[in-house]
Amino acid sequence: MRYVERIAAIVCLVLTAAILGTLAYWQFFQFPGPPVTVEWSKLDREVYRQGDVMHIQRKMCILAPRQAYVVHRAFVDHIVFSLADFNTKVPETGCAVRSIDIEVPPSLPPGLYHYVVSADFSINPIKSVSFDYPDLGPITVIARDEH
Repeated sequence: MRYVERIAAIVCLVLTAAILGTLAYWQFFQFPGPPVTVEWSKLDREVYRQGDVMHIQRKMCILAPRQAYVVHRAFVDHIVFSLADFNTKVPETGCAVRSIDIEVPPSLPPGLYHYVVSADFSINPIKSVSFDYPDLGPITVIARDEH
């Protein structure tokens, strides 16, 4: 019986060491940088009506494959008008020009805004890295019925 207890104790120690080692590796592994770089971004115009669609083009380079990430978006002025976050998967690695269409919310008050985008990339089950997309510059939102 003593032999079985020793084996059980050794198995418990090995499993504990493996789990703690994995957690330490996940927590302290130095990620080399964001998995995405943006070389340039541009809007199709600078003035939008409430409810219009902004057409954004970005030359992006995906440097490291990641399973999924969460995108946070907002129109920022003296107020922060947040849009719904969404989950998405990272496309294949490499550089490409990507087109993104964003609806200017019909309820966004007229004014001068910055469209702010950030993403949280999952590095491993306990760690993520945040990336802020470059500012597109100010955009003007006018009322839907304004000319």
